[in-house]
Amino acid sequence: LRNIPDFFVTVVSTMLSPFGQGPGMGMMGGMGGFGGPFGAPQQPPGGYSSTAPPPKKTTKNFGPQEPAIKHVYNWKTHTWQRHEIMVELDDEPFQEGTLRVIYFLNDKSLPPDQQECVAKLSKDPAEPAREYFKDVEMQGQAKAYADEFNSRRPPKRIDFVVPSVIEFKRRTSRSGYGRLYMGVEPMLHGEYMKHSNNYGFVAPEDRNTPAAFSHFTFHTSHGRMLVCDIQGVGDTYTDPQIHSADGQHHWGKADMGMEGINAFFNTHKCNAICEFLKLPVYGQKKPCDLTTALSGGKPRMALGLNTNHNIAQAPVY
Repeated sequence: LRNIPDFFVTVVSTMLSPFGQGPGMGMMGGMGGFGGPFGAPQQPPGGYSSTAPPPKKTTKNFGPQEPAIKHVYNWKTHTWQRHEIMVELDDEPFQEGTLRVIYFLNDKSLPPDQQECVAKLSKDPAEPAREYFKDVEMQGQAKAYADEFNSRRPPKRIDFVVPSVIEFKRRTSRSGYGRLYMGVEPMLHGEYMKHSNNYGFVAPEDRNTPAAFSHFTFHTSHGRMLVCDIQGVGDTYTDPQIHSADGQHHWGKADMGMEGINAFFNTHKCNAICEFLKLPVYGQKKPCDLTTALSGGKPRMALGLNTNHNIAQAPVY
């Protein structure tokens, strides 16, 4: 991890309930990578809906404002910054995923119309605080790939929300080892869709842009990693997972290495966006008319199959 003080690496956040009174109940994401409404399952899915499950509660009962430290990662400079803020945390979670439970949280340091956030707490009582920082770095890495993807001028631009780590100054872990930490990110409003997971699941809609983005990350990283578990509202994504090709599991419990990468390509069908980016075709391929440009309808030469890594020569529209 980059520039994380030793204090954060050694502190263990072991609470299931932020009040130290036993297991929490419910939340909207997995955060391991920040897992979304379904978390980041480590086994092939038996049956997945591509929409978020309904929340277990919709009412909010915030406690009083309390002091906290907000740790923000800059994915461009690979540095961390900390800010003293005030927050309001709901008294019980509203949803849960595979790895996390989720609470409503208000970040009072933000403008009034941007304060609504979700706070994600690990279900694992032994998970160290450093995992929250690692998850934020992972989402920063995914955002960097999104910027590179957008630089190729695809028909639809994408983005990832910017998460942070909140350190509660007046709350301790259930075991008493240091302060309570949570992963926090802005609340997304709209229809939440899960397009893929970390083991080859593809939503029935099988949209081109999310699948092509994952394919793109594998090749723009020269085969070192792949970003998957793509989910969010529209093409604003959150809670991705990265698989590391070297098998070192750099990105947490749900980093399944080459097994996860192979699972993605076993179900991936190269589509018009993959062709637009001149990505090599592995196995299956969607039928698409490449004699028509993907933006503007201008005729152009079909790109055909390509087995070389030549993203640098992709046309710009």
